[in-house]
Amino acid sequence: MFINRSPIGIDISDASIEISQVRKIGHKYLITSLNRAPLTNGLVVDGQIQDPAKISEVIKQLMNQSIPHAPRGSSIVMSFPAKKTFIDIFRLLKTTPDKKIRNHLRLKARKKLPIQIDDYNLAYQSIKQNKKYFWYLAALAPKKLINQYQEIARQNNFDLMSIDAEPLCLARALLTSRIISHQDIAILDIGATSTEIHIFDKHGLFWSSSQKIGGNIFDQSISQKLNIPTYQATILREQNGFMANKKEGQIMNILQADCQLLITRIKSTLKYFQKNYQIQIQEIILAGGVSLTPGLDTYFKDNLNIKINIANPLNKFIFKKWPTKWHPTLFSNSLGLCAWRPQLNSKNFNGFNFLKFNPQRFLWRGPIKKILLTLAIITIIVILGYLLFKTSTSFIINNTSSLWKIWFD
Repeated sequence: MFINRSPIGIDISDASIEISQVRKIGHKYLITSLNRAPLTNGLVVDGQIQDPAKISEVIKQLMNQSIPHAPRGSSIVMSFPAKKTFIDIFRLLKTTPDKKIRNHLRLKARKKLPIQIDDYNLAYQSIKQNKKYFWYLAALAPKKLINQYQEIARQNNFDLMSIDAEPLCLARALLTSRIISHQDIAILDIGATSTEIHIFDKHGLFWSSSQKIGGNIFDQSISQKLNIPTYQATILREQNGFMANKKEGQIMNILQADCQLLITRIKSTLKYFQKNYQIQIQEIILAGGVSLTPGLDTYFKDNLNIKINIANPLNKFIFKKWPTKWHPTLFSNSLGLCAWRPQLNSKNFNGFNFLKFNPQRFLWRGPIKKILLTLAIITIIVILGYLLFKTSTSFIINNTSSLWKIWFD
């Protein structure tokens, strides 16, 4: 059985950094390295890294203090938050030459999206087809942020294999092709500064958008209503949340106004896709640190009338004894990064890559190691067999000569 070590997954958000590494054993993933650190305010603002040097220092510390041991190798994969990317689906004729697909997609994106296309890198993958057309899932990420991630990799002497889109990372950690073949699912990623909603149908990722409602807004509302510092408001939210039986429901009542605005936008989104694309969301998975606010899952279930689950990547990833100081959902994105592969197959959630990249550089690395290991094992067996054969033959010849001497003497 061959054991493949993954690249190191590094997830940078406004509030924290998570790193992970896994080994693929057969069809399973064994987690070999984990660590997480909160970030001080101002290091990352709205997905934009303000101080790459300090972020690099945090990453170095996380690497050295990971559990159960430090990550191995220098290959890394990173991702952009959904709020920094534009994702859409475009249709092209099947007769479009392969070399012109990228240019055609850029032209379509230029007409549709409210951005300067020249400031963005394009990544895409084919998701479905009929007799006449291919449908492509296209994503655009800002070149400025790509340069920042490359600088962080350079400062740490990392080999940056890929910069992926966060929705596909979450999908690799939380979903399977079998699950989405039976029902349409949404992942609601609630972070410190925003909430992203990602919609998946039987072909994979269908749509992604961001709302500027997150944990910081919740905490600011508590801070203003109770006239307390923001850090105390955060503690109260994390302890009481939407539990009506705690603090006489005081915190829940404060949170409801902001949360109802978010629920209204979610309802509007789900209604739009049901009406225009016949996508009927039957389950919502809550991800992100703010999703762990007590009672939030029940509150969403009661207001949306949809099955709600908290993200749990341990359904696909194995860890012998999970540390109690962290909830597994916090590592959903970094673990999904570890499962990244460059093949263009959206239904299996294989990722984008916003870098200029030769997939063969990655694809052949694992097979070559396997071939070399196999050849080494065969060589050792042949040498040992030869030595054993030579020793046995020499022993037999020597003993046979002795027997002949005894016999004839």
